[in-house]
Amino acid sequence: MLLPVKLGIKVEVVGAIMCAISCFGCRPPEKEKLIAEKAVFSFHRKLDLEQYREIYLESDDEFKNATNESNAIAYLTAVHNKLGAVNSTELKDWRVDISVRRSLVHLLYQTKFEQGGAVEEFTWGVYRNQAVLLHYNIDSTTLVTK
Repeated sequence: MLLPVKLGIKVEVVGAIMCAISCFGCRPPEKEKLIAEKAVFSFHRKLDLEQYREIYLESDDEFKNATNESNAIAYLTAVHNKLGAVNSTELKDWRVDISVRRSLVHLLYQTKFEQGGAVEEFTWGVYRNQAVLLHYNIDSTTLVTK
């Protein structure tokens, strides 16, 4: 009877150690969210300054594999030309998926541009305190009808 008790204690201790090792360096999802929110601010600033190529070049390979540079620049140019500068933006929803390699931060914004409103969806990969764009989608009636 003594052996199972010792084995049980060892399993609990090993489990606690494994949990501590796997969480070493872990951050709360709110920190990942904050890093991605700063990246959205930077994205909007670059969009307003018409720095479309920089947005593309700084994006993740996953984004670049989904569209080529000229199509991405044409898309971002259309967004800026039809909607104008960003006046305000409000975070409506967010989610963080954490894995060993990276964290994926999904942000949904209600954004007011000079010429109309839009819902923007961003997915950022967060690596070592740096966010890189994996996905961007914008839904705006003004963008479609103007």
